Amino acid sequence: MLDKARRLNKKRDYIKLATQGRPIHGPYCALRIRKQPELKSLVGFITSTKAMKLAIDRNRVKRRMRAVIHEIWKDIPNNVHLLFILKPIIKDIEYRILREEIRRMIKKIPFALEKPAKFSSRGVKYTKKHENPPSSHT
Repeated sequence: MLDKARRLNKKRDYIKLATQGRPIHGPYCALRIRKQPELKSLVGFITSTKAMKLAIDRNRVKRRMRAVIHEIWKDIPNNVHLLFILKPIIKDIEYRILREEIRRMIKKIPFALEKPAKFSSRGVKYTKKHENPPSSHT
């Protein structure tokens, strides 16, 4: 199991990944990465209620992903934040296939970091919504 010290847990880190991360797409999930100098590597997972209705499915998929990441941690480059955006199909695949697909995506990280950041639609919506807070009338 992936210990909590290796997980993303701050909302601002998720927002930065959404707005400044570089994407790597796969059949079972999308991966957004961001270089973090002087920080250790951290991993986060997102599953939407719209994609997986039952909480038991969302939690099971995240547990499986944490187990995969724990197994292949040595392959993850240092000083990066990773955000896996899980697709509904992920709950129906075998563990070994999932592990190999995640390993394949991890190998693409150095190439993805060379490209410019691409904004996700969610990240852009969030930053537009929160960048200019309403001013108070005094």
